[in-house]
This record gives sequence, structure tokens and C-alpha cells, in this order.
Amino acid sequence: MASDPISIRGVILSSREFKEKDRMLTVITADRGIVSFCVKGVAGKNAKNAFVSVPYMLCDFVITPSGNFNYMKEGSIIESNSKIMESLECMAVAGHIARILSDAVLQSDNAKSAYELCVYAYYALGKFPDRFEEIYCAFNWKFLTDMGFSTTYEPEWDAQIYYISTEDSSISANRTGFKIDIRSIKALNFIATHEPKEIFNIKLNDLLRDELRRFTTQYLQNQFEYEIKDPIKQLEIQLNR
Repeated sequence: MASDPISIRGVILSSREFKEKDRMLTVITADRGIVSFCVKGVAGKNAKNAFVSVPYMLCDFVITPSGNFNYMKEGSIIESNSKIMESLECMAVAGHIARILSDAVLQSDNAKSAYELCVYAYYALGKFPDRFEEIYCAFNWKFLTDMGFSTTYEPEWDAQIYYISTEDSSISANRTGFKIDIRSIKALNFIATHEPKEIFNIKLNDLLRDELRRFTTQYLQNQFEYEIKDPIKQLEIQLNR
């Protein structure tokens, strides 16, 4: 027996085929965490809900629980973030963000902050596609901070180069850990202490972009304890084959 409809606002993290003409959506919301539901008849001719086939959009949904499934009754787009789909690099970063959120958020207490971070990250990718590397680094570090896996740093030594452990976040001037520039440390501190609406405006030079990509990827992998590859690097490898 179907229950009363539920209204939610969320970002589509993934949209996959389900049965012959349906789609199964995975959506992140602020109050319910990760929600999955079926959209009927998407692949049909002149289907009015064909928009759900495109991920990374911010949408309003009305869903109806029925048995073991939720079904979409109504849906509308708030922000399409359509420019993401015009850039391979942005799509790679967007897919990474979706994977991390899908794996880590579920219905956790961090859902609200993760949802807000997701909204701003995808908006930034859609509006400023040339900043995909900065957006990647900023998302990684802010997410780790919100989840309690990272910290801010206060170097006590007069040095330009430091070493940070990607296992326990300890910092030293000794040659143990990930070698990192003081300017990268300042960027990490900015990301950790500012709101999502501010952090995706950060600009880095080539050296710092590469350094923070490698550092945040390795740090994220060590905290999650499974293989996480830099999606930008993987894309570069595929394109150069």
C-alpha cells in the first residue's frame, strides 16, 4: 500500500537504467541523506520526466513510498548545472564527488553539510568549468574537514616546506610524510575554515594545484581505506593512450 507523498529537494548523484524504460536515481538531500527512488517511463517516447537521465542537477521531487521502493510522482529542475556535461574534466570531477558522497553520507549526521557542499561544488563546476582542479581540491578537503578527518595547521617552524602525514594529519619539518609547500598549507586552512560558498573561488598556480590534487587524493584514500584515484589524472592517461 502506498504511503503519503514526500517532498524533497536534492542533487542527482547518479541516474541508471532500471528495467526497460525506467531510471533509478540516487539523490543527496539535506534532511534525509542519500535517497534512492524509481522514475517510471523515462525512456518512453515524449517522456515528460526525461530530465532525470542527466545527473548533477539540483531538483525538487515529490516521491511516494510503495512497498520496498520509492517512486517519483513529480519533479522539477532548480539548477541544471548543464555546463558540467560539456567538459570531460568537469564530468570526471563531478563523478568523483558523487562517488564519495554516495559512499560516505548515507543517512549520517553529516548529511546537511555534505548536501550544501555538493550544491556549491556542482554549481561552481557548471559556472566555472576552467576551475575544475581547484574545485576538486576544495571539495576533498572541506568534505574531510566536515567529516572530522582533517584539521587546520599552525606551523611552528620558519620554513617554506613541510611534511604532513596522510595517515594521522600530523605535520613536521622533518622528511617524513607528504612534502608540501607553506602556500598549500595556507590554502588548506582557508578551505577548512570557510563556508562552501567561499571556498570554490580559490585560485592556485600550477604547482599548488598539482600538489593539492595529489595530497588531498592520497589523504582521502587513507581515511576511507580503499583505492581512490585522481579522476583528472586518470582522464589524462585515457586521452593520451
